[in-house]
Amino acid sequence: MLRCQVHGSVEPLIRAFSSSRVRQLLSREPSLEELFLSHCGADDGGGPPARS
Repeated sequence: MLRCQVHGSVEPLIRAFSSSRVRQLLSREPSLEELFLSHCGADDGGGPPARS
């Protein structure tokens, strides 16, 4: 099993699969929450900034 996230066109990925024996391909659009977090920088932990 392979899981990946694609930003932009999926054509290069589909071309790469063309030489393989792909049995199933599942694709979904990101949720509204995923879109919001990706644009607002959710990897900051959500807490206040650390003091030095």
